[in-house]
Amino acid sequence: MSKELAFTDDNDVVKYLDTTTAFNLALTADGVAFDLTNAKSVLVKIANDDGYIMQQTIDLTTVTSPLGGTLSFPINQDIMNTLVPDDYDIEVWVTMNDGTQAIFPSDGTLGFSIEENLMSDTGEVIPTITLNDFQQQFDDLSSQMENAVQNVHKGDQGNPGNGIKSANNQYQLSDSPVTVPTGGWSDTILATTDQLPYLWTKIIFTYDDGTTKETNFVSSRGDTGSQGPMGPVGPQGKQGNGLVVRGKADKEENLPTTGNNQGDGYLVGTNLYIWIDDSWQNMGSITPDLADYVKVADMNNALNAKQDKIGYTPADDSKVLHSTIIQLNSTDMNTVLTAGFYKLVSGTNGMPNADAWTIYQVIPLLDANGVQLAYGTNNVILGMRSWNYDINSNTHKFASWVQFADDSKVAHLSGANNFDTVPTVDNNPLLLASSLPSDLARTTKDANFTGKLQKSGIDVATTTDVTNAVNTATSNSSKYIEASKNDEDSAINDSAKGNSDDIYYWTQD
Repeated sequence: MSKELAFTDDNDVVKYLDTTTAFNLALTADGVAFDLTNAKSVLVKIANDDGYIMQQTIDLTTVTSPLGGTLSFPINQDIMNTLVPDDYDIEVWVTMNDGTQAIFPSDGTLGFSIEENLMSDTGEVIPTITLNDFQQQFDDLSSQMENAVQNVHKGDQGNPGNGIKSANNQYQLSDSPVTVPTGGWSDTILATTDQLPYLWTKIIFTYDDGTTKETNFVSSRGDTGSQGPMGPVGPQGKQGNGLVVRGKADKEENLPTTGNNQGDGYLVGTNLYIWIDDSWQNMGSITPDLADYVKVADMNNALNAKQDKIGYTPADDSKVLHSTIIQLNSTDMNTVLTAGFYKLVSGTNGMPNADAWTIYQVIPLLDANGVQLAYGTNNVILGMRSWNYDINSNTHKFASWVQFADDSKVAHLSGANNFDTVPTVDNNPLLLASSLPSDLARTTKDANFTGKLQKSGIDVATTTDVTNAVNTATSNSSKYIEASKNDEDSAINDSAKGNSDDIYYWTQD
């Protein structure tokens, strides 16, 4: 983007010391007026053939047409006090609110001139004469001077001269380069500031006759120059010696004068002397100043006196988690909603089967919901339940206690009581259906025994065995006789009364 700078009225000349003139400038970019609406600052920088001279800030409130990119650069008293009749170049630097900066013009500079006025050079008016008259007057003057020189006589001694005896410089800062400041003067040079950028110097000449004369002149601070190049690295310094306290002396005169090394130290009372450059230097007392210190007892007394005056707000105990266990006597656990640890004695709605040595922990959530945990200390009873606030009934609803399982009675996938191979109870394997004998008798169903049935090692008679025995007995009637009453008792009685060779029997339905 090409940025241009031009005079709107082609006026680029001003007379020296004329402070009523202003240069009207137009700023354009690619031929279009530059928008100054968002300008943060506008500076006009001035230079001549010798280099940069000064800058002038444009008051943005005087920019009447920011969209038109025009501004007025007044040639005021400050500028006239700084510049002399000469040709000058200017640039306009515009800083925007977003921090960007535009410099006009892009190519070269815009020039203006300060011309001399009639008072720039002063002197007497020389009347107009002819060359012959001038020659005649010159000849006459030459003759007069020659005669005067020949007739010169030594005159009386003149009065002593009144030379300058001394000169004293004094300095004062000011915000004006025109008006001599009236404040106090300093004998040392002062550094200018942004608020007081002008340094006034007053030279007081004292003459031999005791009279004085003052002369004032002013200078201003220039812009900060760019940082210069870094200087070369200097040679490495010598290794320093640390401070070594060698001992004590009762007075300075008794300090050792030989055999000392740089950095050696001695104490004379509370003063520390250090050997520096072949002499003892008193570095002052190393005893701390206790003037601003207070005793511990005094500080504690002051704190105790102010303790009751310190304002504070006590904590809400219902919202504080206590580390101690609170004992509850005959308390309904449905009413215990405050965070903490509790021991319930003869209360209600506690953990089923829990004893008085069970610790309850209450964890509320926003006063409406929460959890109660039970920890058995005499047994392994552990459990929990939760509560929430029922809007309809305007009460807290508690869930039933859930007791945590006894791990020793839980079947696991591995380890004790596991089902990896054969299920166990107390590490004893269970008998699986697949491992039962196929001919195992059942008490509620018929069973077929393919082998013999014995009791105490003696074969048990089957139905077939009994039938065969009966048939054998009944087929030999001479020897086997049916009992008279067909029961066991009558068979015994008949056998006792009858022939000893006879066998009495009975049949049982």
